[in-house]
Amino acid sequence: MKKIFLGGTGRSGTSVTARIIGSHPDLYHIPLETRFMCDADSGMRDLFTALTSNYSPESSGSSLERFVNLINSMSNPYSAPFIGYNLSEIFENGVVAGELNHLVNAIIEGKYNGWDRHVADYKYSFKPFIRRILACKPAIDRLPILGKITKRYDIRYKDIVQYSDRYIVKYFSDEDKLLSIFIKFVDSIFGGRTASLGKIGWCESTPQNILYVDFLHKLYPDAYFVHCVRHPVGVVQSWRERSWGPEKLDQLCDYMVNYYTRMEHSLNYANDNANLLTLRMERMDSDSLSTELGDFLKVSHNFDKSIVFDGEKILGWDRRISKKDRDYVEFRLSKYIELFGYDA
Repeated sequence: MKKIFLGGTGRSGTSVTARIIGSHPDLYHIPLETRFMCDADSGMRDLFTALTSNYSPESSGSSLERFVNLINSMSNPYSAPFIGYNLSEIFENGVVAGELNHLVNAIIEGKYNGWDRHVADYKYSFKPFIRRILACKPAIDRLPILGKITKRYDIRYKDIVQYSDRYIVKYFSDEDKLLSIFIKFVDSIFGGRTASLGKIGWCESTPQNILYVDFLHKLYPDAYFVHCVRHPVGVVQSWRERSWGPEKLDQLCDYMVNYYTRMEHSLNYANDNANLLTLRMERMDSDSLSTELGDFLKVSHNFDKSIVFDGEKILGWDRRISKKDRDYVEFRLSKYIELFGYDA
């Protein structure tokens, strides 16, 4: 089964390209950015390192809890941070919850109920007040009457902490064993749905995929990576017109410099190790895109050519940015303008 990961900066044409790939009769586009493989802090990539190179008994359990919460929150369209998402609705009923349970059971020894000193108190908790009282217990114990009562209770203010069900997580010295567990989880969800539709490949279009080609390539060495590129100044201007990043232009450039720097590292890995296709949005029309995608993915050119890029969105930024701002962004992002083959 073909596995296709689509990525870019966001506002670089990934959504339209994903729709075009999904229009092919043999390919299934997963109709939302599932994110869970690469999501920051709680995704599968961070869980992988927490159970291998960065393992510790405490951090591994916390990482697994975050991953489980991530998957569960993606199935509640009314709950932040994934408002509007419903991962379970896309796949067969109960598949996501069932496969998550299989994954958890495969990477834990068991669970126990115990305290966690790393959990912050709830906003309206009385625990800090109780701790202050108990901090005075040694002095109270010395009182002639009250002390006789308090001495009976061996409790310290440090013992007033959060209790919860906690995972005993396995350490995986053999990374391949953990990868096989993750692959089974993804295959059961994405692959099962793809097969049920009679298709031979799936496409996942979370833009951040392009930042983590190294990890995704570990999961699927035969995967295809499609990188959507747009003029960096156009990306910055498009981001300014949304609420996704910093409002100030210098801060937004700071943000994008680091994004592109990480992307460059990932692309270097992809160029040396993975199947990578880079699409410059300004040069794409329905015929050339169908040809490039078909040849790269080794499928027919039978894509829906009525799905086209909005030229105003791709190129219109040039009329919406002042010369002063454009000159500043070109100066800050000159390395990446050149890297992606654009003229300043």
